Amino acid sequence: MGHVDLVRQGSCGGALGDLTKMVVRDTVNKVFANGATIVAIEAHMTHTRTALGYAETSALERLLIDNILLCWLRLHDAELSFNQAGRDAPSFSQRVFFERWLTLTQRRYLRAVETLARVRKLGVNVQINVARQQIVNG
Repeated sequence: MGHVDLVRQGSCGGALGDLTKMVVRDTVNKVFANGATIVAIEAHMTHTRTALGYAETSALERLLIDNILLCWLRLHDAELSFNQAGRDAPSFSQRVFFERWLTLTQRRYLRAVETLARVRKLGVNVQINVARQQIVNG
């Protein structure tokens, strides 16, 4: 059975796993080498996910919450890199690079938070068709 057949049957998700979780895990492991820190970050993310009502929300809101958490991770990666670069006496072009990176990650994080707030305020109804299965969230 080929990849296209797996997608058509809708069994691709189980075969590939949750891509968001894979990206988050990879980012956490890249940014934080210490095992105890990784556990603390994952606990914080679980708490934040719960506080944002992950289990009770629509599929769209869950995607947005996942995006918020990924943006939060990347923002802190940029913050840590910016702080480290400041200790290493960077050149002007390196300072500009880190400033831009930090600014972009802050912008993405804020946009993700604002998007979730906007979706919740509007009460957006979403219909998603995935591999011939229809999911309707209200």
